[in-house]
Amino acid sequence: MNQTLEQLQTAVTHAETPLQTVTALHELADYFATFDFQEAIVHLNKAQEIVETHNLDPKLSIPIFKQIGSLFNDLRNNEAAIHYLEKAAALTEAHHENVQKASILRLLGFVQMELGNFTEALSYYLQALELSRREENLLAEAEALSGIGLVYGEMGNSEQALRHLNQVLTLKEAHNLPGVEFALNNCALEYVKIGEFAQALAYGQRALAITLSNNNLFSAVFARNRIGEGYMGLGQLEQAVTYFQQNLDFLQTESLKPRRLHSLWNLGKLCILQHRYPEAVKHLEESLEIAKSSAGKQFIFEVYEKLAEAYKGMGNFERALHCFQQFHKLKEIVFDEKSKQARHDLEVAYRTEAAHREAELLQQKAKELEREIQERKRAEEQALQASQAKSRFLATMSHELRTPLNSIIGFAELIELELTEQQNLMLVEDVQRIHKNGLHLLELVNEVLDMAKIETGKLVIYPERASPWLIVHEVADVVARSAKNGVEFIVIADPELPEFIVDTMRIKQVLLNLLSNAFKFTDEGWVKLTAEATAVSIQFIVEDNGIGIPADQMSALFETFTQVDTPKNRTLRGTGLGLPIARDLIQLHGGSIAVESIVGQGSKFVVTLPRNLSESDTPDE
Repeated sequence: MNQTLEQLQTAVTHAETPLQTVTALHELADYFATFDFQEAIVHLNKAQEIVETHNLDPKLSIPIFKQIGSLFNDLRNNEAAIHYLEKAAALTEAHHENVQKASILRLLGFVQMELGNFTEALSYYLQALELSRREENLLAEAEALSGIGLVYGEMGNSEQALRHLNQVLTLKEAHNLPGVEFALNNCALEYVKIGEFAQALAYGQRALAITLSNNNLFSAVFARNRIGEGYMGLGQLEQAVTYFQQNLDFLQTESLKPRRLHSLWNLGKLCILQHRYPEAVKHLEESLEIAKSSAGKQFIFEVYEKLAEAYKGMGNFERALHCFQQFHKLKEIVFDEKSKQARHDLEVAYRTEAAHREAELLQQKAKELEREIQERKRAEEQALQASQAKSRFLATMSHELRTPLNSIIGFAELIELELTEQQNLMLVEDVQRIHKNGLHLLELVNEVLDMAKIETGKLVIYPERASPWLIVHEVADVVARSAKNGVEFIVIADPELPEFIVDTMRIKQVLLNLLSNAFKFTDEGWVKLTAEATAVSIQFIVEDNGIGIPADQMSALFETFTQVDTPKNRTLRGTGLGLPIARDLIQLHGGSIAVESIVGQGSKFVVTLPRNLSESDTPDE
């Protein structure tokens, strides 16, 4: 037994949940779908039964019904195919799964096309095209355009068919989309119809190489048919026989026999060319049997035409006459049906042409977008290299500046202490100014160093269990010592606020920065710090009734080395790094900073952080 099959069957047997069983059965069905359609359908029906029995998510039925419908189409059971595909389409409509719906509409279009219902087929493909464009799904759009091209081909308009199909091929190759082999096969089929057999052969050989490299044996059947048709059209009949016979050797199992149709049809025509009439009859009769159970009337009357020719070559004129009569009878029915549909087909063709023009425009836009993306990538790489060089320079310079600054601050503190003991108040004031400016400069250097670490991805946070209330009051103690006279500082925080996981030092750094800015731009009135909890987050809110931020400068608020341009700010310069660092530190915690501001009324900054604690982690009351 094949080891892969054993593994798949074991996965079904050992699945621990209904959902795992459904997934395993679907994977097992995918395995059988390449050579035994009936067995694949059995496993998919089991999967659907589990979905219904265990009340699983109804959306799980969409791919199940879709694949069952596709397999019934492969079995040439078109009635069952339509039934399951329509069930899948109804579920996609109910659950707003537009991309899946587009895929199912394409399959319905293909089934209707095989039945010879070209108007219905085009209608389905156009619906799929509209949905694909609405969802901006380039692959789904290409597949819908491919279906439209196939319908044109079946209607006998090879020029329009090749226009669409070659466009799909170009689109897939340009954007590295999957399914290039199908696009090649479709183009090759149309080249056969218009007698360009060398082109058909080349496309078929390319398609076969791709399918074999992907180990897609079923898709290789289509490619071999195109290659055989190409060789047959070029008069190289022995080479053609080889490819048709390879298909028949592969399609031996009962469930794969419906797919023997076109290979048998091609071999029958080839045997007529070689005057091997008994073999031609054998192949064509078998293809007729398959066609009667699955194919449209158009294909059946073509088989009768060739059968009449083969029986005539054998000298069986009675049977030849019967086949010829059947050919004419079905031909009249087919062309009568075609005339009734002509008006509808013209209308659909007009809509299709409009869709084609729109697709060409989309393709042009896609090429322009691709060029723009490449240019942007180059610019981003250059900017990244420059940014990294800048960050390395800033980090080095910051370290070099901190060492002498710490010495200056330390010596200033010692001198201040000594002068205070000597009661030399005049010099104490000067030394305090040195100390204060040293601390300010050290703060600026630390901000530059933090930003350099953030930009190079080297800044690390150290999360720990923390109390929002304690953070607020520790920050408030620091701020209260340096708060402005005439500005009221309001603190609101409940001691019962739930704990959360953060880097306490970095959160304090953020709040101190926001409060420092609030006091800086509030000459009189109030500054407020509030802590609140929601079901999933902790919020720190810093508000003031200061000068506010102009609306046209809000977008630059968090840009590095940028400050809001106000008369007040021109006298109180900083690095323009405080808010960008605050934002990045909060984002490292998985949080966010939001800001609201009105000029003349004040500003409000809201820091939102995830709680990151489950109920089992919170302390007992």
